[in-house]
Amino acid sequence: MAKYKVLTNFGTTNDGKNYTKGEEIEMKVAEADTINEQAKELHKREFLERIEDKVEDKKTEPSKK
Repeated sequence: MAKYKVLTNFGTTNDGKNYTKGEEIEMKVAEADTINEQAKELHKREFLERIEDKVEDKKTEPSKK
């Protein structure tokens, strides 16, 4: 998983989700790569920008007291 910034409004047909420009989302890297590949082919630009890798690492870090 990674954190992405949505660069333009778009929706996905396979799961029916809609995304809004400027929104920050968590998504599987492979899923985001597929969306960006299709966006480049159809619209000549990417729809998602990766802003942070390995989101799951933050959830598994032990808390400091």
